[in-house]
Amino acid sequence: MNKQEATKAGKALLARMKTKGWKLRVWENLGWHYSLERPPLSVYPLYGEGESPSVGIMMTNKADESGWGYLCWDYKASSEDPNKVVEAQIKEAQEYINRLQAALDAARREP
Repeated sequence: MNKQEATKAGKALLARMKTKGWKLRVWENLGWHYSLERPPLSVYPLYGEGESPSVGIMMTNKADESGWGYLCWDYKASSEDPNKVVEAQIKEAQEYINRLQAALDAARREP
């Protein structure tokens, strides 16, 4: 994939997002790549090309303008619909937080 192809594929993916605030990121690292960034979320193609690649998602707890940060959750689901991946990531992260909160609450209880 060259820069023009990565930009075109990224713009096609961006046009499919239902929520606002996503920005296209295109970079070169042994080939051209793209992702959509809306910190703390990053949506990126996993496989497939064209207008409907299967996408995955990463959530970080600290991100700068480059989009990189410390990984706190990497949801292993994929879908051709990037909006479903975002919804699943947020749901999975919330369920994880709920389990952590329950464990903290139990740890704080006196015997």
